[in-house]
Amino acid sequence: MSNLSRRRGQRGFTLLELMVASMISLIVVISLGQLILVSQKAWLWGSDKVELQQNVAEAIEWMSRSVRSAHSLALVGSNDFTTYDADGNLIHRYNLETASMGVGLRLKEDYTDLVAQECVNFLVTANADTTNLTISLELQDDAGNRVAAMSSATLRNRTLEF
Repeated sequence: MSNLSRRRGQRGFTLLELMVASMISLIVVISLGQLILVSQKAWLWGSDKVELQQNVAEAIEWMSRSVRSAHSLALVGSNDFTTYDADGNLIHRYNLETASMGVGLRLKEDYTDLVAQECVNFLVTANADTTNLTISLELQDDAGNRVAAMSSATLRNRTLEF
């Protein structure tokens, strides 16, 4: 009997208490894991969006610089233009083409991709007196994020061919 009375006086946790504590701990760990996953997805989405915004801004700036440094410009359509130097030599051609896999459109500079993302909208317009070119660009990444930008550029010699 002395053994039995010692067991009743011992302090400790019952199996039920251990199981409840284990379940609560498991719920806390799973919740923290989900929180980390959600945070990681949000960070990735944000970084993809930033990359897309940088690519749009870089492409618009690159095309605007090309227009400003050109001697003349030829608009082939609303989404195709070419820049020329003073001797009439081709500097750059910017246009939309179907992607190599046949899905979506790509913005091309001299027949190579200017940006890696799909081009949703690329519109080039000249003002009435043909001194200014407005470039509008919208890109979309694989996650469906879209970013648009617009810029105006003026030719140095103010000649434009249609």
